[in-house]
Amino acid sequence: MWAADDYTIGKVKGRRLNRKVQSMKLVLFGAILFVFATDMHAQSETTASITVREALQTACSKHALPAMGIAVIAADTLALVDVTGLRKLGDTARERLNDLWHIGSDTKAFTAAMIARLVDSHALTYQSTIGQLFPELQGKILPGYDTITLETLLEHRAGLWHDWPQALSRKLFDAYRGPLRDQRLKLLTTLLAYPPEFKPGSKYSYSNAGYVIATAMAERAANTEYERLMDSLVFQPLGITSAGWGLMNTRSTNDNTWEHEDRAGRLIPIDNVLSADNPALMNPAGRLHLSLEDWSKFIRLFLPGSTMHLPGLNLGRFFDKLAYIRSDSMDYRDGWIITNRSWAGGIALNHAGSNTMNFVNVWVAPSKHFAVMVTCNAGNDAAVQAAEEVIGAAIRAYLQ
Repeated sequence: MWAADDYTIGKVKGRRLNRKVQSMKLVLFGAILFVFATDMHAQSETTASITVREALQTACSKHALPAMGIAVIAADTLALVDVTGLRKLGDTARERLNDLWHIGSDTKAFTAAMIARLVDSHALTYQSTIGQLFPELQGKILPGYDTITLETLLEHRAGLWHDWPQALSRKLFDAYRGPLRDQRLKLLTTLLAYPPEFKPGSKYSYSNAGYVIATAMAERAANTEYERLMDSLVFQPLGITSAGWGLMNTRSTNDNTWEHEDRAGRLIPIDNVLSADNPALMNPAGRLHLSLEDWSKFIRLFLPGSTMHLPGLNLGRFFDKLAYIRSDSMDYRDGWIITNRSWAGGIALNHAGSNTMNFVNVWVAPSKHFAVMVTCNAGNDAAVQAAEEVIGAAIRAYLQ
């Protein structure tokens, strides 16, 4: 039996945006044995896929959710991708395999990968500071902020608020106009006039604001807007063609996945309007949407030996923390929670994402060359529980 908390979010869950994440060597003796072994391997994978498809359908129905999706990567291949349910409650259109899913805070790993490419090109370093990149802000931001490094922001150790200080409201940022790059610089200037929640560098404190500020630093270094950087440095090299920002459907149209809000225990479909997601300037922290297949292309980057490659993504730097991660501890780096799980054979990477009306969760077991991603177009507690059940079923089916 797998321990229940081996794959639940638990202590290592990804925080929600604007709220509260083997190689087996066979010795084959002759052609007949080779064919037999290959046939048995294919049969085993088919059985695993059937088991997980059934678990997905069961969880979606059991928890009364609109729709769910899953992708499983095994041995550097997309072993399974499946969806079930409705794009929108109250309508008959069913979810399709190439439909889009809002991945919330799991966007952060994409953002960090783009920044890694800029670092590799020497546009900036992980030790670059806010003060170095924005010298014109001297005297306009509080003392101490100028020495915060890019790395500190990417590790959620800058002492910043989850989103913004309590003295500010979302209405302020919804009123911003102009290019998103200019809006993010304005956000940085506004936020850093307020004291941090904690002394910078003193402790881990999950912060969407921190990732937006890190992005503003990258935009200044590259002299290019984040969305264009993501397209040229991440999406295009990986062959990701479905990526976009914000909600998935065209307004008032059931042409793609709709998100759903929990109102007193009842899920209500929410159309693609401004208030239905976070402000667009928050794209780097959690507004990416894409298909399951395209998401899997990115996740494969974190499986050693994968044929999927992104120039400049230094996995050596990323994994240098792994030596001291214990079974009862976690750390955070570059959009990933790093922890330890027995089913993963040691190190596991995790992140959950939500804008409170969508929910996703991904687990990666590098030493097992395995990953599982689960999506839902609702963000309530039932969606979280359903995702955990499906993830558990996938782990048991493919790794047991």
